[in-house]
Amino acid sequence: MSLALPYLMSASLCLVALLPGLPYGYFMLVRWVVCVVAGYGAVQFFKAKSEAWAWGCLGLALLFNPIFKIHLGRELWWWADLGAAVFLGVVAKQSGGR
Repeated sequence: MSLALPYLMSASLCLVALLPGLPYGYFMLVRWVVCVVAGYGAVQFFKAKSEAWAWGCLGLALLFNPIFKIHLGRELWWWADLGAAVFLGVVAKQSGGR
């Protein structure tokens, strides 16, 4: 299995979250998946001494943390989901060769 796959799946979830009318449960699923994948990415990038990528993943994991939630308005979450999808897509490309 490619190491890029979890990042691509998380990015896809974030892109779907941009659609209107989704139930609250979907956004909770996105929070859990993105938090876990980004947290794992942070650990892997810190181990690989890629600190910029590690800090980016850590920040994303904190933003999407489902336990200690950051409450943003719907419009801000739209931008956060879009930014997360782009970032996770770039991380997938970066980690695809590992």
